[in-house]
Amino acid sequence: MALLEVRDVTIHFGGIVALDGVPFAVEEGHISGLIGPNGAGKTAAYNVITRLYEPDTSQVERPGGSDTDIVVFDPKKGDLITAATQHSKTEYNFHEGTEVTGSPETVLLRGNMLVENGDLVAEPGVGQFVERAAFGQELLPAAAR
Repeated sequence: MALLEVRDVTIHFGGIVALDGVPFAVEEGHISGLIGPNGAGKTAAYNVITRLYEPDTSQVERPGGSDTDIVVFDPKKGDLITAATQHSKTEYNFHEGTEVTGSPETVLLRGNMLVENGDLVAEPGVGQFVERAAFGQELLPAAAR
């Protein structure tokens, strides 16, 4: 089952056709990418999927009516994981000092821009706390506590 299916996407900017009948699908369990040379319409397609642009024609289906959650990584950018720069209330990070390859450039969650050009732009409170047990402990349902 496709998590995202795009059919017949067409968008013009003035007299320029950026996308002309573009189709593709993102299948569950697969890593998908959109590649092409400069001017091929990758950004226009991304902006249609994320509802930043209204196309001339399209059929974009998100099963269950869900908004599209998208993370775009820059594979050439590296990062150092450290609690000093993370956006969290915790004072530690299990992966402290780990160097990673690839860094999020854009993050969209439920239609909201969280990271833009590598910078956090989310408003405080947009996240949701997910309760979990401490290492080695079992998290009991609220009714059992």
